[in-house]
Amino acid sequence: MKKTVYLDTTIPSYLFDERESIRAWVDITKRWWDEERQRFDLWISGETVTELRNGDYPKKQEVLAFVSEIPILSLETAIIDTAETYLKHYLMPQKLEGDALHLAYASYYKMDFLLTWNCNHLA
Repeated sequence: MKKTVYLDTTIPSYLFDERESIRAWVDITKRWWDEERQRFDLWISGETVTELRNGDYPKKQEVLAFVSEIPILSLETAIIDTAETYLKHYLMPQKLEGDALHLAYASYYKMDFLLTWNCNHLA
């Protein structure tokens, strides 16, 4: 049985990013995608899609088309409750509800890994 990976917004967006300032992260993301992803069952959430849809960045349509092929986890009441607990107890920054939701999805569904470049709040 394959290990499970929850992808936050940074992973699919970095696969299409062309900024030189983050070139190293983009290259690592692409290399992981090309060489490792087939070893895992990949999942995203509606929060991932919403963040990608609401963002203002080049290649937005390509990113959205790309993630449309990745299974989406269902939003359950317990996920919202967990995210609210993270925020209430200051385990996540108050202004970053999306990050709390990403962590809650990964926790609720017992994902083996949460793959992110968000080193400030999730990694």
